[in-house]
Amino acid sequence: MAEKNFDLFYNNQLLSVLQELEKVRLRIRKNILKGAGAGMLVAVTLYFFVSPDDFVALMFSVAGPVIISSIIGFAFSYKEHKTLKTGFKSKVIGEMVLFIEKSLVYDSKGKIAPGEYKKSKLFTHGYDRYKGDDHVTGKLGATQIEFSELHTQYETKDKDGKSSWHTIFKGIFFIADFNKEFKGETFIQPDLAEKIFGFMGSSLQGMNKAKGDLVKMENDEFEKEFVVYASDQVEARYILSTKLLQRIIDFKHKTGNKMHLSFINSKLYIGVSLKRNLFEVSYFKSLLKRDAIEEFYRYLDLCVGLVEDLDLNTRIWTKT
Repeated sequence: MAEKNFDLFYNNQLLSVLQELEKVRLRIRKNILKGAGAGMLVAVTLYFFVSPDDFVALMFSVAGPVIISSIIGFAFSYKEHKTLKTGFKSKVIGEMVLFIEKSLVYDSKGKIAPGEYKKSKLFTHGYDRYKGDDHVTGKLGATQIEFSELHTQYETKDKDGKSSWHTIFKGIFFIADFNKEFKGETFIQPDLAEKIFGFMGSSLQGMNKAKGDLVKMENDEFEKEFVVYASDQVEARYILSTKLLQRIIDFKHKTGNKMHLSFINSKLYIGVSLKRNLFEVSYFKSLLKRDAIEEFYRYLDLCVGLVEDLDLNTRIWTKT
């Protein structure tokens, strides 16, 4: 992908929009803080009427009014909240996507289809909650791509029926046509066993047959980071060329996060784990802090750049 001048784009197209959205954010924050302040006054008053020995009542009398008043303050700003969120997604994130590649289509409310998530077989634990947003689709050269944020969870209940939610995957989920035809299934996972258990980890890897046979790759740096399983060892080595292995390592270093990859039905699936939601506005952080906006841009550029990073536009034999 050609280098683009983000400085010019930021100053000419984003800054004026961000300045207007910042005014909206400040009004919302002001209402929330007003509500919290009113709640504090109520909390201080109630404090003198509650026994210091009744811890539960004491905590409720202090925290309850603050929380409730803050929610009321936010409710007064509900329309402005929608203006802020919608405006940021369409006028900032959407424009970033088009700046990176004009042929791409951005849908702030869209996400990777559950069927595609399941086809990847990256995360096989059944989910009870499937959420996502910031869906990007398009064709880069000869390669069709799509990606979005996803968060999948499963539910457990204790003996009293109280629910707990557990994350299966949270991060960016990426799908692309691969540039080689294949029939089997190949998986690349973070090599946690060897990192934790050292030499014994190799034995533990070999015992995991759920995703096929263990495939050892002739790249020491790759072996330290990842473990490969495949239904067909010969095909796995055909897919995972020396060049591609190095490109995967380089991309891992770019992200600094855990990565899961699968090659199924001539498609490449990638899950990059993240601890937080991207592309969202915080009411208590300025929109005029350039570093935060540039971080959003880097993640978008990273996803789109996967086609070039992994050389997906180089067609092999009959793949078109």
